[in-house]
Amino acid sequence: MTYTHKTGVYALYLAAIVLAAVLYFAFDGTDLCGTAPASRYVVNLVCIAVTAAAVFVVVSWEKLGFVARQLQSPDESTVRRAVRVAHFVRTGAFTLTLNFNVLAYCLASYAENPKYCVLISLVLGIMVFPKFDNHHEI
Repeated sequence: MTYTHKTGVYALYLAAIVLAAVLYFAFDGTDLCGTAPASRYVVNLVCIAVTAAAVFVVVSWEKLGFVARQLQSPDESTVRRAVRVAHFVRTGAFTLTLNFNVLAYCLASYAENPKYCVLISLVLGIMVFPKFDNHHEI
């Protein structure tokens, strides 16, 4: 089996889901924050910030100035590299967000927002699921 760009993107996507499952089963029932309001507030705030940043990156990566210039470049190799980086950045944002929120959900059981952020991360995973067709074939 040869390593291709598709293989790498699908492997990263699969690794995100497997790692999230391992984190959940390894740390389920472990609570490090307790019921302290300050620690719950910090966990809630950080989960929302990480999730919002990942959603921003996934939704607007191709619209950022330097990426848009690379995608509209007349040089085909520059466009190909920009598309590859875009796939990895979007899948990487999903990976980071899902695993961070699963870990926060397990380690801060009394915080309210991590469970909703995990659900948002899973929806984000559906959005970034790599779809390759002949147009995007790399």
